[in-house]
Amino acid sequence: MGTLRGMTPGSFMIAEREQGSGFVQFAVVAGHGAWVEIESGLPEADWSRPGFDAIAAHLRAAGFAEAPNSSAEEGMRFLRARAAGTPEIIAAAGQRIAEIVSRELQWREPTFSVRYNGFLRQVISRGA
Repeated sequence: MGTLRGMTPGSFMIAEREQGSGFVQFAVVAGHGAWVEIESGLPEADWSRPGFDAIAAHLRAAGFAEAPNSSAEEGMRFLRARAAGTPEIIAAAGQRIAEIVSRELQWREPTFSVRYNGFLRQVISRGA
């Protein structure tokens, strides 16, 4: 989830599973300087329902505590998990969230297609 490192507030990406139904979305909800806050999201749908409650419990245990939100309009729950820190911490957190979701939904070695909307910070390094 290295792309999370360069995303700016308001940007989002959706990692959609290539081997079948399923996705995880990530959004940058805040950021200032070297600090960023992301939110990941997972809907309770036919493909996620078998592992939905276990995912919520594992995310909570891993420190991404936020309860599933209910959408009365749509009649479904939506799991939100937040993480904050430096871009490196955020990239690792995004990877960890994707691993928990993949494990609990029994996605064996998943490959994702990533759709992205927003801006990336340009990283410039100077050689010696």
